Amino acid sequence: MKRKIIAAIVAAALTLNVVLPTITANAEPVNKEVQAAQDQYAEMQANIAKITEKINSYNSQIEPLVVNVQNNKQEISDLQKQMENTQQEIEQAKEKISKQEEVLGNRLSDMYKSGGEFSYVNLIFGANNFGDLINRIEVATRIITTDKNIVETLKNDKENLDNQVKSLQEKTKKVEDLKTKNEKELENLQNLKSEQEVIGQQANEAQKEFDKKYLSRYEKEIVSGQLSVLNNNSSSISDLKSAISQITDLNNSQIKSPIVKQEIQDAIANGKRLISQKEAQARAEQEAQARAEQEANRGSNGNSTSNSSGSSNNVAPPSANKATAQAVLNEAYKHLGKPYVWGATGPNSFDCSGFTSYVYKKVTGRWIGRTTYDQINVGTPVSRSQLQPGDLVFTSAGHVGIYVGNNNFINAPRTGSNVSVMPLWSFYAARRIL
Repeated sequence: MKRKIIAAIVAAALTLNVVLPTITANAEPVNKEVQAAQDQYAEMQANIAKITEKINSYNSQIEPLVVNVQNNKQEISDLQKQMENTQQEIEQAKEKISKQEEVLGNRLSDMYKSGGEFSYVNLIFGANNFGDLINRIEVATRIITTDKNIVETLKNDKENLDNQVKSLQEKTKKVEDLKTKNEKELENLQNLKSEQEVIGQQANEAQKEFDKKYLSRYEKEIVSGQLSVLNNNSSSISDLKSAISQITDLNNSQIKSPIVKQEIQDAIANGKRLISQKEAQARAEQEAQARAEQEANRGSNGNSTSNSSGSSNNVAPPSANKATAQAVLNEAYKHLGKPYVWGATGPNSFDCSGFTSYVYKKVTGRWIGRTTYDQINVGTPVSRSQLQPGDLVFTSAGHVGIYVGNNNFINAPRTGSNVSVMPLWSFYAARRIL
């Protein structure tokens, strides 16, 4: 099963050069290729997520087993200490028994050496009178009973200690068996986890290779216009801010490629750096112009003022039409990812002409008509070569979007899809409203 997963993932990455042809700027299949690449990438992510989930599952089983093995080791150590202590007590009991038996043995030996003169019988019958006899009997009985009790007690103690050792040995064996079982299960789980980690690594590598060869190429086309602006030192502050806003919306809603996401982050950082530099430059030029105007007011000739004014033209704000076009694009990008619903006019869902009419009305206050057949007759006709960001662009008489530059347009494509930026796969007509 694991080999099948690996084979499927790797095969998907290596054979997609057959499924996904080279990027073409004007062909309708480009949109299908972008979607196919994103779907394939999402499938790879889902496979990796399943593998990661399985690894996490193994981890959750491994952790308590590790604790159990550690507890088993500690329990075995404690039992071994108990056995050692009990064994010491047994040795002490043996020593006491040995000493007591030695005392008894010496007593019997002395009796034997005396020729039997010193015996319990002689002790009794050597009494001088009846009272002495009774006393002698009591003494003999106590001696016999005491000796017997001492030996019996010591033997019982030794037997109890032997039983304790046996019980501890049995417990130790059970714990050792459990420890062995846990260690085997732990080893098995760790092997399974290692296998899944290998599969996960291969899946990640396949996904990275797929991103590098296919997905990043397609998705980079979608944000190429914004990347160009953000990486161009000549871009205006207004263009840079609009590009940051637009590409951020695209990154959050449509871009999946880590490669492209990183390029976007780098470009945004560069754009912010350029904005800071240009704003600082603008402030410096404004201060210089103010100083020049003060000098002029003191009676100097107008050349300084004229020159200062000439330099300020470099940071003049964009034309009204361009500013409005940027506002239209910014509004359009806010709706990336919202679903296509036939007949919907926003703000939560749109069809193609409902989307364009909503955006233009929201930004300009102008009603451009509800359907593509209305919108294709408003404004000024524009050829494909004259397209500018903010223009209405039609791929057919029945489909419209808003041109964003670099042969891309933002639109509500069709049922089952969302508002997104796509390559302009065909050109039917265009209208300039602004």
